[in-house]
Amino acid sequence: MPKGHTIRCLARDPARLQDLAAAGCEIVRGDIADLASMQRAMESIQAVYISIHTLSPQQTNGARPRFMDIEKNGLQNVVTACRSHGVHRAVYVTSLGIAPDAPSEWLREHW
Repeated sequence: MPKGHTIRCLARDPARLQDLAAAGCEIVRGDIADLASMQRAMESIQAVYISIHTLSPQQTNGARPRFMDIEKNGLQNVVTACRSHGVHRAVYVTSLGIAPDAPSEWLREHW
């Protein structure tokens, strides 16, 4: 844990992050699809590191939206909450090979 800083982790299921909580991270319940939870999570935050995984099936109002739409809307919620709380640093982290000519639509959409 960096000296003088608190790390807050957002999770849909905070119970799954008990190891991080034991290491001193603040764990908050939330979902990128829920703007209100993003607003709560961004209170008193200076920087946001975004590392999300939307490749698992998601259910919204009985429909199955595209993975890219879920992530795009979620990232818009993160940016909206950052702007509301004066957070000026957001870092989006991915380990995948995104490119405009990538073989999959998901990778091209991220580009």
